[in-house]
Amino acid sequence: MTEALWQRMDAIEKFAADVSHEIKNPLTSLRSAVETVARISDIEKQKKLMAIILDDVQRLDRLISDISDASRPIKAPKETSVAAENGINYVELRLGTDGLSVVVSPDNDFVDCLTTDELKSIWGPESTIDNWKQVRSSFPDTEMRLYGPDTDSGTFDYFTEEVMGEAQVSRADYTASADDNVLVQGIAGDKGSLGYFGYAYYQENTEKLKLVAVDSGSGCVKPSLTTIPSGEYSPLSRPLYIYVNTDSYKNKPAVKELVDFYMINGPELINEVGYVTSDSSVYSKNKSLLGN
Repeated sequence: MTEALWQRMDAIEKFAADVSHEIKNPLTSLRSAVETVARISDIEKQKKLMAIILDDVQRLDRLISDISDASRPIKAPKETSVAAENGINYVELRLGTDGLSVVVSPDNDFVDCLTTDELKSIWGPESTIDNWKQVRSSFPDTEMRLYGPDTDSGTFDYFTEEVMGEAQVSRADYTASADDNVLVQGIAGDKGSLGYFGYAYYQENTEKLKLVAVDSGSGCVKPSLTTIPSGEYSPLSRPLYIYVNTDSYKNKPAVKELVDFYMINGPELINEVGYVTSDSSVYSKNKSLLGN
């Protein structure tokens, strides 16, 4: 395991060095073009410089798209069309599964399970629920405060799509953060809290958080290393992917080395950080998609 970690660090270092080197060229060109265009008045020359700037921006976009992490499948045609327009060919590689975890403070002694309908009523865009008693009459008269990922997060997209029926549909009056550690701290210290994020962050903070089971119609189920991959924890089990630029994989040794590391060591490392790895047949399919 230690050897695998050293290999990963070495691959990441080479990948970062490769990307850094490649980014410098278009950045230098961009800087020169921007400085020049501000000093000239000839319209035709300005057009030529603006074309150079646009080309360099597109080069940068391709460079930073070598490998993209994703906690949901790419959206068609909204996102697939953007890739096509930019000439980006890619493969989708499944790595594992995550279970979005609904959590409260360990000081909360009255909620052990919530239905998906209750989650929808709490998080809906028109919701004014700010007290636990509004959710269920048997709950105490306790102020509720909500915590969750920001709207740019794949976690936010997946939760809202599965619970609300449409991605990005949610109330806005909650503590939002891209840093799950901030959410952990807020929820842990607030008896009336309710929040959600990936299972790995719950795994890292089991002493600070209380896990809430979810009932989607078949009884209360908590996320676990068993219920997440089996599909029993529904509807909040989500796939984990990386999307790899196939041209970069073929032509950039550092990209190939890092992706190949994923394929060899991914199953062990994914379980280690609290997610659930895909089985060997999925990784065999991934290797086939890469041409290995």
